[in-house]
Amino acid sequence: MITSLKKLKQYYLSIYLSIYLSIYLSIYLSIYLSIYLSIYLSIYLSIYLSIYLSLSLSLSLSLSLSLSLSLSLSLSLSLSLSLSLSLSLSLSISLSIYLSIYLSIYLSIYLSIYLSILPIWTISRDIEIILMPYYEIIAPVSGTHMQKLK
Repeated sequence: MITSLKKLKQYYLSIYLSIYLSIYLSIYLSIYLSIYLSIYLSIYLSIYLSIYLSLSLSLSLSLSLSLSLSLSLSLSLSLSLSLSLSLSLSLSISLSIYLSIYLSIYLSIYLSIYLSILPIWTISRDIEIILMPYYEIIAPVSGTHMQKLK
């Protein structure tokens, strides 16, 4: 009776800890991933777009025939560069928020399921170990199979 109460207490404690850990990890991971992904994606996209647009700008300047056309093109490309940098920053922030929400939901569901199944498996294994001497009484088996069980 006392061991079953202890196991029941352990089972409820494991459920409480699984819920607490899943909530804590989902909040922590969502904050960490949103900050990390927004910084990483903004830096990466700004460097990539600046290199790409500077190469296209130099190519357009070398291919242009008139000075006025090249100046207007460079001004429009510099404006598009600033717009693309702001767009890449907003895109990276929205993408990081989406990924962090998706990962936090997925991890919380996965951890809650996994941590709620784990105590059931350990309790059933403990019950099987406790009942092992009574297996022969409940269902008699051959001697070689019983040796494998022991």
